[in-house]
Amino acid sequence: MLHPVMPLLVRSELMIRDKLAEFERAKNADLARDAEGHLTFLASSQWCLEFEAEKWPDVVFHKISEHN
Repeated sequence: MLHPVMPLLVRSELMIRDKLAEFERAKNADLARDAEGHLTFLASSQWCLEFEAEKWPDVVFHKISEHN
């Protein structure tokens, strides 16, 4: 089954690093690095993606990633 791929960015530096680290620990099994090394969330469904985005408001989920 294919999973939606969601590159991640966070809003600010110091405070959000802790939130991102917490997200990475909680969702470790659903994370990977893309070809350019960006952290990517592998959601099992659109519903799951939306649920996690609401649960983790300090983590910004992008639907696409621009590659050079």
